Amino acid sequence: MPNDAIVNSWLKLVDFIFDSKRDGYNAKETIAVHCKAGLGRAPVLVALALMELGMEPINAIGLIRFKRRGAINGQQLQELVRYQKRDSDAKGQSKPKRRFSGRPILFGRRRNSVKDNLVELSTM
Repeated sequence: MPNDAIVNSWLKLVDFIFDSKRDGYNAKETIAVHCKAGLGRAPVLVALALMELGMEPINAIGLIRFKRRGAINGQQLQELVRYQKRDSDAKGQSKPKRRFSGRPILFGRRRNSVKDNLVELSTM
């Protein structure tokens, strides 16, 4: 799983891109995400974003696996199912309710084209 710093940075980006109160916001905003094989890290971050935007974990995982077969391994799946959306603190800053376990996870090394590694995240 990505560490807390990566997850927090990612979710700040998602908050910024999909903040409908932001000047210049467009309802069709998109974030393109990829990693080396497109099966582990990128899909996990996309799943977290979808869950933060209101999708149930099982639906987020199902959508990602439909778009990218082989994405999200068993250990990542367990972590995502246990993940809880962020709370807001008194200053309105969002923060994770629960951290990831931090256990190391092995990722596949299969090489694909950039197109194959791309997962689009858009509002649903």
